[in-house]
Amino acid sequence: MRTRLAACTALALSAGMLLAGPASADSPAPRPTAEKPVVTFDPPSLNLPGGGAARAGTTATTGVGASPQLSDFDGDGRSDLIYRGWDGNVYTATTTGQEGQFGYTDEPAKDIIPIGNQDGDASGPEVLLLSQSGVLSLYTDATTNGASYAWEGRGWNAYNKVVAPGDVNDDGRADLVARDHDGGLYLYYATGNRSAPFASRVKIGSGWNIYDQLFGIGDNNGDGWADLIGRDTAGDLWFYAGTGDKARPFAARVKIGTGWHIYNQIMSVGDDNGDGNGELIARDMKGTLWYYTGKGNGTLNARQQVSSEGGWAGVPQFGGAGNNPVTGNKEGVRARDTAGTMFWYGVRSTGLLAPRVQTSDTGNWKGANFTHISSTDMDASSDLAEVYDNGLYIDGVYIGTGWSAYNVLVGPGDLSGDGKGDLLARDRSGILYLYKGNGAGTG
Repeated sequence: MRTRLAACTALALSAGMLLAGPASADSPAPRPTAEKPVVTFDPPSLNLPGGGAARAGTTATTGVGASPQLSDFDGDGRSDLIYRGWDGNVYTATTTGQEGQFGYTDEPAKDIIPIGNQDGDASGPEVLLLSQSGVLSLYTDATTNGASYAWEGRGWNAYNKVVAPGDVNDDGRADLVARDHDGGLYLYYATGNRSAPFASRVKIGSGWNIYDQLFGIGDNNGDGWADLIGRDTAGDLWFYAGTGDKARPFAARVKIGTGWHIYNQIMSVGDDNGDGNGELIARDMKGTLWYYTGKGNGTLNARQQVSSEGGWAGVPQFGGAGNNPVTGNKEGVRARDTAGTMFWYGVRSTGLLAPRVQTSDTGNWKGANFTHISSTDMDASSDLAEVYDNGLYIDGVYIGTGWSAYNVLVGPGDLSGDGKGDLLARDRSGILYLYKGNGAGTG
């Protein structure tokens, strides 16, 4: 599969300085945009273990029970992977070697939440895609490269994490848990109605921002209720057993592991091996995938390596992963040498950079006043801003005049919470200004 790479002491809001709109015929032209290279990513095979024995006193989960398979796209009875590439598109990779592009929204999916088969038919699982501006969309009857659009809801950028733990209230459908930016935790019960798939939220806790990873595991203690897991910043793993009590759906936490800081994304796959317990896949800092099977008592068995070493380093966001997702962030480093030539170093999600690639004519950027900023539009790819002859250009698009008043320009991403990339500008008096982006990269 090929994916395209395509401190603040004063804050003032300024008006009239940023003049959006196209350049006039006599507007000065900046240097040509330094293009980023096209990179390829071929997903390695998934070597998942075989099926396990059913938990004592139970039968293996079938259909949409407490521990469903969340993402079986090819119908072989094993969970598959769904992920966002650096180009913002969504892709699938299966245990049988099938793969496809799973892209539908007008803007890139910030997060992907597999929720399993919600209606018990044989047409495939359902998937939620969450955009950077807070649109949550439901796609039904998914395959490796297709699904049917069914519903969307807005305002979900109020949360920094949305999780599908499994069936919380034993109605055969996967429910949703969402955490807001203050650490409040909310539960959305599934309704079974595709045109209104989730009921109104119910607050079930506070203080959940102590976790940098939050994810479900289906039922991992044999009581029939979906469970929740959090990883704190020390790398400790905490298990919250489902209770079936709508007033208190999760019990007090129990520590079930240490040393989990070695992983940058941990994702649930539901009951993948048919023993009635939930399973996890975790990616380490090198990009290797590790598989954990549930014991049925809330704890996990020893890990098993299920991919080639470093084979999954090129994925910025897995579906079902517990990390706080971002999109439009800087997916590489811009560098200009002393001759004025621009180079690009792509990121690998391992803490290391890829070898440099020349992205401009030799000497073409000599003397340019430029900065590398997070995306100001909805293409999931970072931008290049240049102040030229008092005007601001972003990826060659003229934004407005008056920008020579600033000596520092920074594009940190979304600061206002609307899902659109913003700019910070500091003038020569040391005053910092916030410019809220319009989401189109034009103003």
